[in-house]
Amino acid sequence: MEPSREMFEAGRRLGGGVADPSRAAFLDLLQTLAAEPRRRALTRICAMIGETARGPDDLRLADLLRPSAVSRAVLDERRRGAPSRSVAVCQVHRHLARASLGALSALWLLEGSIATAGPGEARFLIEERAIGLRPRAVTPDWRAAAPDEVRAASADLLALLGAIDRTQPRKGGPILASNHAIGLLSPWLALCRAGAPRPAARSAMRTYLAAFAPDCVDAIDWEADRAGFEAGGGGAAITRRACCLKYSSAARSFCGTCPFRTGDPAIA
Repeated sequence: MEPSREMFEAGRRLGGGVADPSRAAFLDLLQTLAAEPRRRALTRICAMIGETARGPDDLRLADLLRPSAVSRAVLDERRRGAPSRSVAVCQVHRHLARASLGALSALWLLEGSIATAGPGEARFLIEERAIGLRPRAVTPDWRAAAPDEVRAASADLLALLGAIDRTQPRKGGPILASNHAIGLLSPWLALCRAGAPRPAARSAMRTYLAAFAPDCVDAIDWEADRAGFEAGGGGAAITRRACCLKYSSAARSFCGTCPFRTGDPAIA
C-alpha cells in the first residue's frame, strides 16, 4: 500500500466527525517531518495497514491463535534458533501483536477508520523470511469510526492476543503486556524513526495508550531517555519495561525499545 497526499488529507477529514486529541497530535507530528522523512514514515505506516486485496492464502487472526497454530509457529521459532519454548512463544506473540495492533492503530491514526471485519476476523498473510515466519495484515475494507469503536476493537484484540499467555510461564505476562503496548505504538515509532521531535512524541504516545489501552501504559518506562542509544537523535524514544527476548531468538538483534540496549545494534 503506497502513501499519497490524498491519504494524508483523508486522515484530516475522516473519523466520524469525532475529535481525538491523540490522533490530531499524530498528524501534527507527521506534518513536522521534511518531505523525504515524511514519505518514509508514511510508507512504513501504510505497510502496517497492509494489503488491500484479499487472497486465497489469507488467514483469520482467530485461526492463527488456535493452540495448534500457535504450537506450529512456536516449533518454527525453535527450529530457527529460539533457545526455549518460552522465548519462542514470546516471539510468536510479538509478531502477531505488532501485525494486528499496528494495523488497528495505523488505520485509525491515518484514516480515522476501522476495519469492517471484527478483530477476530482480521486477516493476515504469513510470509517466510530469512529470520522466520511473519504475519502481514490484509485490510480490504474499512469505514469511518469514532474513538469508542477503536477503543473497543483494541480491547478485543488485547483479549484475543492475551490467550497466548495460557501457554506461557508466569514470567511471560509483563513481556506480553509490553508487546501489546509496542504493537499499538508502532505508527508512532515510525514517526520517531523518521525524526519526529522526541519529547512531543513521547508525551503523545502516553496519552494515546491511556486512551486506547490503559492497561498497557505501565508496560512502558516513560522516564527512560533513549537519546544516548539512538544515532542522530531518531529512534524509538521510549523503552519497554520487559524485554521481548528478540535478541535471543533467530533474529539475533535488539529491538529499538529494548531496556538492555547499551549501544547501537541492529534495530527492527
